[in-house]
Amino acid sequence: MLHPGTDVSPCLTLATLLHEPWLLFHHLHFCSRMKVKLERIIYWAVWTSSVLWSLLKFVKSSKEYFYALNPDDFQNGWQILQGEKKDNSDVEWSIISDTFKRYWIILMFQIFCTQFILRMHRNGVPFFYAFYSMLCLVAIIGTQATTVFLSYIAIMFVAHISGRKGLCYLLTLLALVLLHNPYFQDAKASLTKGETQSFLFEVGLAWMMAKCLSFAVDRIEDDNHKNVTAMDVATTLSYCLYLPAVFTGPIFRYSQFLKEVFESERSQPGIILRNVLRVFYVLLWYFIYEILLHFVYSSAVQYFPEVAFNFDSWSLCGLGYTLPMMFYLKYFIIYGMAGSIARLEGFNFPPAPKCISCIHLSSYLWRHFDRGLYLWILRYIYHPLVNKQRTIFRRVYALVLSFTFVSVWHGMDKPVCVWSTLNFLLVFSEVLMQYTLSTRAGRYFEVR
Repeated sequence: MLHPGTDVSPCLTLATLLHEPWLLFHHLHFCSRMKVKLERIIYWAVWTSSVLWSLLKFVKSSKEYFYALNPDDFQNGWQILQGEKKDNSDVEWSIISDTFKRYWIILMFQIFCTQFILRMHRNGVPFFYAFYSMLCLVAIIGTQATTVFLSYIAIMFVAHISGRKGLCYLLTLLALVLLHNPYFQDAKASLTKGETQSFLFEVGLAWMMAKCLSFAVDRIEDDNHKNVTAMDVATTLSYCLYLPAVFTGPIFRYSQFLKEVFESERSQPGIILRNVLRVFYVLLWYFIYEILLHFVYSSAVQYFPEVAFNFDSWSLCGLGYTLPMMFYLKYFIIYGMAGSIARLEGFNFPPAPKCISCIHLSSYLWRHFDRGLYLWILRYIYHPLVNKQRTIFRRVYALVLSFTFVSVWHGMDKPVCVWSTLNFLLVFSEVLMQYTLSTRAGRYFEVR
C-alpha cells in the first residue's frame, strides 16, 4: 500500500486510483510542474536562439556594408583576432578607457596611501584626498580646467553658508544651462588641450555640479553650514574631487561620503581580497567588451541609418538588441570599475547597472540602471517637490521637473529631449495606472 510520502510514477493504473484517490491530485500536480518546467525551457531556448541568430545576421550584414561606414570610426584591432577592425566611434568609451589605462598608477598609489594614512591618523584622509585629487586633476585636464572646478566649488560653498537652499538650486540650474551653451563650448577650447581634456572637463564639470548641490543641501539640512572649519573644507573638496568618480560617476550623496570616510572598515584582509576579486571581475568584462567591439559595429552603424535600410529583418533585430546591450555593458564596466576601486578604500558606491534584458518597466530601468543618479534625483528633486503629499498631481509635477532636469543635465539637444519625453510618458503611464487601480472603480475593474 502506498503512503502520501511515497514517490509516485506519472503513469497510474485505474486500480491504484480507485484504492488511493489522493494519488490523482498528486499526479496532476506533478504533471503541472513538469509542464511549467518544459514551457520555461522552450521559452529560454527560443529566446536564446533568436538572439544569437539575430546577432550573427547583424554581424554579417555589418561586414557586408562596411564600405558604407565612416573609416575614421574604426581602428586596427588586436592582432590575435586576425586583423578585424575595431569600432572606435564611441568617443566616451574611447576616452574614458584610455584615461584609465594611462593613469591607473595614480589610482593604485591613492589606494596605497589611503591604507597607510588610516593606520597613522584617520582624520588625515580627507586632507590627503583633497590635495592629491587636485594634483591629479592638474596632470589630467590641466591647470586652467582645474581652476574652474575649484572656483565652482568655492562659489557653491559660499552660497551654502547663507543657509538658502533655493539659492543653491538656482546656481546649479544656471551653471548647467551655461555648461551646454555654445559660448561655453568656445571658451572650453581655450581652457583645455585636445579632445580628451575637453571631454573630461565637460563631463567632470557636470558631475561636479550635481555633487556640489548634494553637499550644499546636506550641510544646510544638518545645520553644518554655520561654523565652517578646515575639516569641512577638506571633506567638501575630497568629496567633489574624489578619484576616479570625478570623471565617470556614479554620483553618491555627501552625507554618505562623510560617514564612510570616517567610519568604514577598509583594512580587513577578507574585505580587501573580496574587493580585489571584484576589480578583476570587472576587468574580465572589459576584455569581453573590447572583443565585441571587433565584431559588433552597432555604435558605428547608428550614425548611418541609410546602411540599416539595406538590412533584413533579422539583422535589424540584431541592431536593435546590440545597441542597448552594448550601452549597458559600457556603463556596467565604467561604473563597476569606479565602484570597485572605491570599495578598496571603504566606500560603498551605488551598484553597477542591472542587465536590461531583465527589465520590463521603464520605472524599474530608471531605478536600477544608473542607481546613483536615480537616488540623487529622488533625494534632491522628487521628494522635496512631492513634500509628503503623494497626490497624483504632486507626483506628476515632480516627474515633470525630474525629467526636465535629466534633459538639461544631458545637454537638451533634440535626441535627449525626445528620449527624456518618451521616458517621462512611460513612467507617467505607470503612475497613472497605479493610481487608477487604487481607486474604487480601478479595484472593481481589477477584480473583474
